[in-house]
Amino acid sequence: MDRANIEAGELRQRIIIQAKSVASAADTRGHPVRTWTDSIVDVSCKIETPSGRKLELARQLVPTASHTVTMRFRVIDEENYRLALFGLATTALSAGINSSVTAISVATAIAIPVGAVILIGTEKMLVTAVSGTTLAVTRGYESTTAATQASGATVRKRRLFNIGHVEDVEELHVRMILTCTEMKGSAA
Repeated sequence: MDRANIEAGELRQRIIIQAKSVASAADTRGHPVRTWTDSIVDVSCKIETPSGRKLELARQLVPTASHTVTMRFRVIDEENYRLALFGLATTALSAGINSSVTAISVATAIAIPVGAVILIGTEKMLVTAVSGTTLAVTRGYESTTAATQASGATVRKRRLFNIGHVEDVEELHVRMILTCTEMKGSAA
């Protein structure tokens, strides 16, 4: 692949690279507390779900592989970084909210489970309960600021990808292809 093809728009999605950090405090069992923080925001990439032969090859490297990610960024060791993607619209707010509201109404909540992190504007929220189309949320999650949001505002759900293997690195174009596994459940 030449540089012109990369710049022509092959890498149309934007991801956040999150770095693992270890707090000085310990949990109740004496283990260090590990957290994830947004390290590099707005990295161009292309996320694909491989099929057929490509999936077979990816799973030889990472048995749980579900996606390949091509990006123009030199990163990454597999253990200390992960990728976060807020997709296109998952749903929309049914009513506007002020900065203190913790129950929000959305058009549809089918794809938003308890434990999901959502993004409205620049604010992240943790979903703590779902009842029909009402989400109970923790506002200002991961050090974002709670803000007023208008009715119809786009709600995006975060998808997280663990990095399993760095497949290919082209130093000249600062391009990496990563074999990743999408994280499911409350950790996402």
